Amino acid sequence: MLLLSTAENLTGAFLVDAGRHAEGAFLAPGYYPDDQDPANKAFIERFITAFGRAPGFVEAYAFDAAQLAAAAGGVGRAGLVAGLSKVQFVGLTGTIRFDAGHRRADPGVVYTVVEENTTYAIRVAK
Repeated sequence: MLLLSTAENLTGAFLVDAGRHAEGAFLAPGYYPDDQDPANKAFIERFITAFGRAPGFVEAYAFDAAQLAAAAGGVGRAGLVAGLSKVQFVGLTGTIRFDAGHRRADPGVVYTVVEENTTYAIRVAK
């Protein structure tokens, strides 16, 4: 049986409750704080130091938005819009790019549950 889920607010508690039953599931929570992913590790560590908990998808999207706005450059709203249409940015929530209608046009990130050394983990699906 194939399990597909948006898995909103996905946390490690999911693995405690459903780990072995969800092995191979495809999950699309927008973001999952995988501390084994080098790109996420620094963000997660800084966030936990500052706030005492792991970041969720809202914080990851906010971080990506700030980084993307800085990368797009431009002055004012019109400059930002023009810059966003030309930039592609690798963020916590995937490789971000926008289409001509100013909508996010990248495929997003899909995660899966895998067994690692007799425990279960959530990793980016390859």
